[in-house]
Amino acid sequence: MNVLFDHQIFQIQKYGGISRYFYEIIRQGHIDSEVNFKLAVKHSYNDCLKKFNVSTHLSFGESWKFKGKDRLRNYFNKKNAIRSLSNFDIFHPTFYDDYFLQEIKKIKIPFVLTVHDMINELFPEYFENNEQFIQRKKKMILNSDKIIAVSNATKKDILKFYKIDPSKITVIHHATSISEAFIDNKVELPKKYILYIGKRTGYKNFLKFYNSIKNFLKRSKIELVCGGGGRF
Repeated sequence: MNVLFDHQIFQIQKYGGISRYFYEIIRQGHIDSEVNFKLAVKHSYNDCLKKFNVSTHLSFGESWKFKGKDRLRNYFNKKNAIRSLSNFDIFHPTFYDDYFLQEIKKIKIPFVLTVHDMINELFPEYFENNEQFIQRKKKMILNSDKIIAVSNATKKDILKFYKIDPSKITVIHHATSISEAFIDNKVELPKKYILYIGKRTGYKNFLKFYNSIKNFLKRSKIELVCGGGGRF
């Protein structure tokens, strides 16, 4: 079986949970000879792709700043993905841009969509230009042949907003390679700690979380360890 993933999240994220999710699937997929995974990326600055040779991408002008750079990268990435479609059995877009829908209907290849959460639908007040994003996501959910939900809660949320057959959704929980990540970065972990993963802005509520535990941290021997999210 030949499975194609596209460029979308690897173009959007330099690092992040969703790009790490797809990176891990492809990385583990290389161990299984029965499935051939391919990543259609021409231009990306994603940190995961720099660690592992899963695509022949280029870090085109990473330090350059000029008007239209993102549109140019997007154009070449989309062209590359569409050109690759006919050589695969299953297509799995990595985000919610529907640029491929007309082409995939012509060549009759099924596509699978992973829905990581329904945060935008549940908490629209936290997001700008949210309605346009929700409509794109809705179109992808309704047109997909199969949906992967990362939890039973996410599956329930999808069914709350969209009238689709529950059997179309399969729940596949996340695994972890976190010990490997810490070893790679040579991080010495304390004996007892609370682990926070992700950005420390917006709806992640890091400041609320920190304020709720700071007094506890002061009087205990437990430390707070943060992974990902950039500089403090």
